[in-house]
Amino acid sequence: MNSQQNKFKPSVIEILIILAISLLGMFFIWFMHRTVKEQNHRNSIQIGNSIVAALPAQNIAQLAAAPDDTVKPAYIQLKNTLQKIVQENKNVRFAYLYTQQNGKFYFLVDSEPSDSPDYSPPGQEFTEVAEADKKPFTDGNSLVTKPLTDRWGTWVSVLVPVKDNETGKIIAVFGMDINARSWNQTILLEVAESSILVIALIMLSLITMRSFAKNKYLKKEVIERGNTEKALAESEARYRLLYENASIGIYQTTPEGKVLLSNMALLKIMGYKSFDELKERDIEKGDFDPTYSRAEFKQIMETKGEIHGLESVWKRQDGRTVYIRENAKAVRDSEGKMLYYDGTIEDISDRKLAEKALQYSEERFRQIAEQSREMVWEVDKNGLFLYVSPLSLIVLGYMPDELVGIKHFFDLHPEETREDYKKATLDAFKQKVNIHDYINQVIKKSGESIWVTTNGTPILDEKGELIGYRGSESDITERIQRENLLKKLTLAVEQSPVSIIITNIEGAIEYGNPKACETTGYSFEELSGQNPRILKSGYQPSSSYKELWETIVSGKVWHGEFLNKRKNGDLYWESATISPIFDDEGNIINFLAVKEDITNLKELISELHEAKDRAESSDLLKSAFIKNISHEIRTPLNGIVGMSEQILEPSISQQNKEMLLTLIKESSNRLINTVNNYLDISMIVSGNMEVQVQPFNLNKLLIDIKNEIQQECLSKNLNLLLHVPAGSGELHLNSDADLIAKILNHLLDNAIKFTETGSVTFGYTIKDGAIELFVNDTGAGINNSFLPHISEAFSQADVSDTRAHEGSGLGLAIAYRLVQILEGEIRFVSEKEKGTSFFITFPYDAPVNTNNLQG
Repeated sequence: MNSQQNKFKPSVIEILIILAISLLGMFFIWFMHRTVKEQNHRNSIQIGNSIVAALPAQNIAQLAAAPDDTVKPAYIQLKNTLQKIVQENKNVRFAYLYTQQNGKFYFLVDSEPSDSPDYSPPGQEFTEVAEADKKPFTDGNSLVTKPLTDRWGTWVSVLVPVKDNETGKIIAVFGMDINARSWNQTILLEVAESSILVIALIMLSLITMRSFAKNKYLKKEVIERGNTEKALAESEARYRLLYENASIGIYQTTPEGKVLLSNMALLKIMGYKSFDELKERDIEKGDFDPTYSRAEFKQIMETKGEIHGLESVWKRQDGRTVYIRENAKAVRDSEGKMLYYDGTIEDISDRKLAEKALQYSEERFRQIAEQSREMVWEVDKNGLFLYVSPLSLIVLGYMPDELVGIKHFFDLHPEETREDYKKATLDAFKQKVNIHDYINQVIKKSGESIWVTTNGTPILDEKGELIGYRGSESDITERIQRENLLKKLTLAVEQSPVSIIITNIEGAIEYGNPKACETTGYSFEELSGQNPRILKSGYQPSSSYKELWETIVSGKVWHGEFLNKRKNGDLYWESATISPIFDDEGNIINFLAVKEDITNLKELISELHEAKDRAESSDLLKSAFIKNISHEIRTPLNGIVGMSEQILEPSISQQNKEMLLTLIKESSNRLINTVNNYLDISMIVSGNMEVQVQPFNLNKLLIDIKNEIQQECLSKNLNLLLHVPAGSGELHLNSDADLIAKILNHLLDNAIKFTETGSVTFGYTIKDGAIELFVNDTGAGINNSFLPHISEAFSQADVSDTRAHEGSGLGLAIAYRLVQILEGEIRFVSEKEKGTSFFITFPYDAPVNTNNLQG
């Protein structure tokens, strides 16, 4: 066994060969590591130079490394650019610009948000500056620093000087911090491929040498060889398993386009079911997207020997395209002849499609914004305009470049409320709320104030932090003006003192203002949908409604009056104007009725007519009264004068003298009564009639009155009767005895005067706690035509000069007025040629209210 083991020990030559291959492999790995590292340095510097070339040097020159740089558009533009660099390169943590002033170094602008604890404001001193950070200012060259570890981690910095375009002077340095771990992983991954080849070569050398050794003892050591083959098979199986289960496609092709090798991932990416199908594909002939250049790929492989991160578009077996990211390396023989390409393919279709979708979305947003009838805008979280659509010229009078990076949205708000508006909106920004149809005022460039409606939505980063807002504004000044006008018109209609009703063309009520509801007594819910015929009283001819309808359906205006009926059944008069309402094409779409309640006006007119009639009647009565008073005063005066002269005659007898004296007394009494009546009516009308309220014996008063007029009744052969309730005794009434006596005397005087035969009866009854005085006669009665005027002053049933009865015509008027003053009630019943009865009612034993003495 020991002998066999000695036979399999490597010889010195084999050990030396293995050592030589190992040393060569280590040198090759070191060389590749150095080459890849230098290549990474060159690529990073090239990227930094590209970024610096894209940065506008004139903007950098505008920065003074001072805190007030933050409001400059140049700073804002550079800030956005640096943030995009960090966002698009995941391995880049920090991008910045710094400058040198008086031997010190200061930050100009960085990629950190202003609220980040790592934010370096303009003018902040770069206190952690290293020698490498100073070097670009001295030699003007770009460089990549060694990995530096600080509180944020380990980083590699790419530093590129920025020169003034005109003077060539270095005005700043652009810095970009790259994660050192990611940096080193990139180098190691690329070196790993070479390392695998070296290891494979060493393994192949070992296997080859051991194979030569084993061949010598092949026949003797079958078991050992079997074990070796088994181990090799297991190793190959593990490699094959790793190869087949890789998530990226692995291929091997000849420069002529023949596919030599492919794993399952590649078959899946390219849409093939088996390698046999794929190997039939001739890559050299095409089957690529037109944007892919096979010749360019081969040229790069020929000159550089490798390709890293090449993005292109291939066609699948089914004709669909797939976006791929390709890494490839040329494999040559010992003479440098190209044998084949080893490469990997990664399917990046999802990312590419997402990028295209984003690009399409941004382009669509821009097109929509520029074609929209609303002004579209975007602001940062502080309210500074970042984008404004061209419609801003129409809405606000500003060109977009007069707003973007210059003005904040609240700068356009009216000055008197600007600060409150700014605070309120920025507080809303912090809460990330959506803005829906917010109506507010803005000031145009011309100084004109307009109303706009604002809609907006917050823009958030991947962490959910607020970046800004995006939204739109529409000029609604005309709408606001129309709404205000409509509001005024609505209030005018709602508060109108006349009824306004609108119906459809069939006559159904669609609107009624509050006055219409008040006038009709119906609520709007009760009127809605009804026909105005519900207000018909039934007293108006149907022909008037027919005329109305024919007028308005012909497009004309109708004016007229209605006698309508309210909900409660009361009748009322309306003056109405009804007119059609036309649409833009001249078609009748509604009818408008404007109506005014003229019931009071009608009553007033009626009263005026009655007053006119009364005035005309009064003129006749006054004329008659003048004749009457002339007669009533002159007649007794003439009699007194004439009879007085006769008495003085010496020849007259004593009997004639006594007769004449009696006539003189009667004429004097008649004259005194006439004067007293005129004085009474005058005091009543002027309100100077005095009332003396005190208890008195009613029975005694009536007896005294009877005694006074007894003789007059006897002279006319009339029966005078007094009626008092049985057992009334001494009934006391709390009132004015003199006024009650006057009332009864006037009524009795009329009764005696107009009664030729029969009787005159007076007295009282007690009914329901009230005293009812009465005066009945069997005289001539009262004409029906005179009944309405019975209580009027200066009126008699017969006002002619040849009337049968004397008197002033004031008796009943005085009686009626005195009853009212004493708070009583008077009524009468009369029948022609059969007599008249008067009834006066007073409260029993109730005090009289002297406040009602004004007539």
